Amino acid sequence: MKIFSAEQIKRADLFTMEEDPISSLDLMERAGHVLTDRIHEIFPTTPTYVIFVGPGNNGGDGLVIARLLQQNSRSVKVYVLEAEKYSKEFQANLKRLDQTIELIYIRNKQDVSFDKIDPNAIIIDALFGNGLNRPLDDLAAELVSRINILPHFKLAIDVPSGLSADGGHISTAKNTIMANLTLTIQFPKLSFFFAENFQFTGKWESLNISLSKKFIEKEATQHYYLDDEMIFDLISVRPAVGHKGTFGHALIVAGSIGKIGASILSSRAALRTGCGLLSLQVPSSGVSSVHANLPEAMLIADENPNFISTNVKDISQYNAVGFGPGVGKNKETANVLKSLIQNVAQPLVIDADGVNILSENLTWTSFLNGHTILTPHPGEFDRLTKKHASGEERFRTQLEFSKKTGAYVVLKGRNTCVTTPGGLAFLNSTGNNGMATAGSGDVLTGIITSLCAQGYSALHASILGVYLHGYAGDKASQSMSKSALIASDIIEHIRDFFLVFEK
Repeated sequence: MKIFSAEQIKRADLFTMEEDPISSLDLMERAGHVLTDRIHEIFPTTPTYVIFVGPGNNGGDGLVIARLLQQNSRSVKVYVLEAEKYSKEFQANLKRLDQTIELIYIRNKQDVSFDKIDPNAIIIDALFGNGLNRPLDDLAAELVSRINILPHFKLAIDVPSGLSADGGHISTAKNTIMANLTLTIQFPKLSFFFAENFQFTGKWESLNISLSKKFIEKEATQHYYLDDEMIFDLISVRPAVGHKGTFGHALIVAGSIGKIGASILSSRAALRTGCGLLSLQVPSSGVSSVHANLPEAMLIADENPNFISTNVKDISQYNAVGFGPGVGKNKETANVLKSLIQNVAQPLVIDADGVNILSENLTWTSFLNGHTILTPHPGEFDRLTKKHASGEERFRTQLEFSKKTGAYVVLKGRNTCVTTPGGLAFLNSTGNNGMATAGSGDVLTGIITSLCAQGYSALHASILGVYLHGYAGDKASQSMSKSALIASDIIEHIRDFFLVFEK
């Protein structure tokens, strides 16, 4: 799914109105029906709604919803933020309201009093939409601040009022609605994916109002939200006639004394993801443990019993290399990574301590290229680049890092983000907070390395890998619960992904 800017969404509206053709007022009516239908599905028995509307088209959407809810025997009260100018669509929908709907105008701060709101009412925020490009202030900010104090369930229409759709300004509880649920129109907004904004959007859903498919298909964007359709298109068909060599030979370099488990998790995930052969380089003290837990892997015992210290001979026999889970940061281990970065022509996945080693040897980033995939969590990424004050700032740095180094960056988090050397960003839709557990990142490294070994490009392996990882985590949480989920559970549910998506 494409993520469009506020300006692009405006153009999508205009294109749709010309193509259908349909008036702006009728398009608003269409959106209002879709939104109201979904509200009825979520709250089938809720009798009372309080709707706050602003002077623009987001307020117009709110008025349509008010009218439709009232027609379905709901009790509706509308608070109108007074302004010098109202949009034509707002004014038209204001005239369409039934006379029985109570209208209360907010003209000054003394009007911001909600003592008579039904304690069981649902509050709907339709004050300001995706066109807002500056923080709210004065009366609007006072109103939002007072709404946030109310204990009621809050539902935002399109964008929580005060939040910029594209990012660019800081939101606080004093100038931005803190919604429990956001029903966004047609497209998710980029700002929804920044961690500091989760408190404002709550959960969010994207509702299709049938904007022009032609426009959506042709309009270019640099931001994408991963969905089933995109992922299904990426899956390669496994040839009917093949052998283990057909499906790639992956090498994983992982583990140190006390952290051999990281190598086992990563390798098990790689095998479960479908590579035909897997070799694993571990410190010699870990050989017996790996043999006992991973009979399918071919073992390379490092000369050192405690950490990785030697380069693998004949690296050319492998189709992809994964480095980093549990390796530590010993000087000899760092030199192995340096050799891999400088000499490996195959896809190279660098995770965990591999990223930490890079952060202490920044000149090595000049050797990164379009076959390199880095998979840091936010702390590792900050060590590699700089400290960030917000998720949005980190996102901008991630894009620049990929463009500057030529590497793909998989920044792990609630909506794991993949950035490309060409400036594209892909935000993941799968996964849950139960996956915030030891070893989860090691599993992702194995998944992506396996996909690279099977012939997927660095881009497709990264995109497919994060989606598969999150999908397996979601399935695991359904059977194990989020609290009880461990990394091994994610591996066991990789098969669920392939049962659905495998061609």
